[in-house]
Amino acid sequence: ITFEDCEIEELLIENNMIDESDKSIIINGGKIDNFLIKNSKIEHNFHINHKANKKLKINNLQIFSSTFEKDFSFHNVIIKNAEIKDCDFNSLSEFVESEFTEKFNFDEITYKGFTLFDNCTFNTKAKFGYIIFEKFTSFRGSKFNKGIDLEYTSSDKEINFYGIEILDKNTTSQETYRIIKNQFEKLNNKIEANKYHALEMEQHRKTIWERIFNDCNSFLKLLPDGIVLFIHKLSSNHSSNWFLALFWIFVVSLITSWSLDSITVDNFFKYINIS
Repeated sequence: ITFEDCEIEELLIENNMIDESDKSIIINGGKIDNFLIKNSKIEHNFHINHKANKKLKINNLQIFSSTFEKDFSFHNVIIKNAEIKDCDFNSLSEFVESEFTEKFNFDEITYKGFTLFDNCTFNTKAKFGYIIFEKFTSFRGSKFNKGIDLEYTSSDKEINFYGIEILDKNTTSQETYRIIKNQFEKLNNKIEANKYHALEMEQHRKTIWERIFNDCNSFLKLLPDGIVLFIHKLSSNHSSNWFLALFWIFVVSLITSWSLDSITVDNFFKYINIS
């Protein structure tokens, strides 16, 4: 069953068992106001706008308490509100070259196959809560305009974050940066790992100084750490800016040289006066 450039008010799959004997649904282009899947088990490939040239627009995508036994694929879609909760994806799961505009909330999901979020744009914060990635996962080339939350995720295999952009760096937590850093270290990408190490340290610095200013009991205890982190940022931006480190080496050398010259001149005049 194929829908080509159609406008659909509501597409609902609820309390269904769709096996391989059922006809597959193919949707290419068009618009869907409400796309709802609830309490269902789908045993054949679930391809939406798969390799289509035209974009598909979805206002509300909600998938709850469902299982997908084979490939789950969304290509080239624009989704206003995306919410998936309490689902199992037992094979490939992918959102490729897609855009999420206002809400993205994935919660209590087990991905047992390859998982791809490649070349996606997130105009809202990407929230992944209590997610298990059992196989290789990729966010390659995706852009996060409002940050990403990976604090409550776990992965058995590597996650590829190569080429991602996080534009609003303040809304992404220290723990999320640590997870991304560790994944780059697993892939032996030291350059990107150092980049996210610096972002992790910057969020840690902000947290320490917030606690210093807001908690009087922690002031004396945290102040030494706060000073060290401040100097570390000022001197090299947490070991990520070699030019800044070189600048301070030059400044310190210049001050040292000027001080030694001053001492030498003072001693010379003292020697003349004594003579």
